[in-house]
Amino acid sequence: MGSAGKHSGRCCPKSEIDVRPDSAADADDFWALANYDRFKGSRKANVEVHGGATLEEVVVPIIEITYLSSSIEVQLMPIDATATFTGTPEIIVSFRKKAAIKIFATQKLMDVSIEIDGHTYDAEPIDDHFYVVKEMPEIRRAKNYTVNVYACGNKIANSLPLVVKKESGSEKSIL
Repeated sequence: MGSAGKHSGRCCPKSEIDVRPDSAADADDFWALANYDRFKGSRKANVEVHGGATLEEVVVPIIEITYLSSSIEVQLMPIDATATFTGTPEIIVSFRKKAAIKIFATQKLMDVSIEIDGHTYDAEPIDDHFYVVKEMPEIRRAKNYTVNVYACGNKIANSLPLVVKKESGSEKSIL
């Protein structure tokens, strides 16, 4: 297809003998090319050449808004605790026993995770209101921690207390 480069961008005037190129769109008296086939070899074009559509011109952003009830209550508990657990949860860790917790929420949540001591762990649902983090290998030191709980990446509970104790450092009654 012949073009003398009279127009900027990737467009060529139509003529009677021209056949529509594979990567061209019909734009009245011109072919709007979607590639650089107009230019032969490695010569520079005589005129400005548009580089094509930018990502912002082609992609449509979809923003998903999730409304969570502000009245969601979240409770941490030891993994073997019953549903009526109250107080500050205390979990025991040792060389063989990794830290693990159970989470109770008053609403059904999706994609639950926790953040503790700079580490993030995913929680698996065990029913509509209970979720479990089976293993937290980085939580090995006996101390008081704070836990943030997230659902779908949104923080739903902030600074929940958790006490971790070492199995070897706990008192045992021999009586």
